[in-house]
Amino acid sequence: MAQIKGIKEIMICTHDLEKEDLDNLTSIKLKELINNKLQESAQLLYVYDEYGFEADSALSIEVCYEEIDSTPVVQEGMVRLVFWQELEQCNVNADLNELSGNVTLNLKGNTYGCMSDWGYQSFEFITSNDGTELFLESESYGDENKTIYFLNSKKECAYSINDIDNNITFDEEFEEMKKDYCN
Repeated sequence: MAQIKGIKEIMICTHDLEKEDLDNLTSIKLKELINNKLQESAQLLYVYDEYGFEADSALSIEVCYEEIDSTPVVQEGMVRLVFWQELEQCNVNADLNELSGNVTLNLKGNTYGCMSDWGYQSFEFITSNDGTELFLESESYGDENKTIYFLNSKKECAYSINDIDNNITFDEEFEEMKKDYCN
């Protein structure tokens, strides 16, 4: 197994709400919704850092990242919540033993409408230039950070709030977002 730096894992969810329901939601209920969804239906996603990428392997590795937004349309009058949880430290390993020579790793990215705004190049799986899918093993630990984005019907980021569990101004930021976005 080769240790890979510049890739970390996050858990991500999307949830669509009517604007009126969002406007009636309290910050406490929003946190409950986020925590429940992350426990019930989060999916594993990897984030690629092109400037921090390196593998402790003798291979010559090039990364080809292709980014799209493959999420469904946000219906008019709705808002999409995109939220994710990441841990402070992440170790990612991949079995590169079957590969040789110059290797291109192909990452098919999904922006979820906002990940690139945050500076993340997110993806679900990696294939090599010969079509072989690489299986990543990861271990995350340390302090937890949860971030939420609010996307409008054009899938544009209307607002974001970082570190929602430790953000002492979360209640105020959420109320300000509702004033700007829901009215």
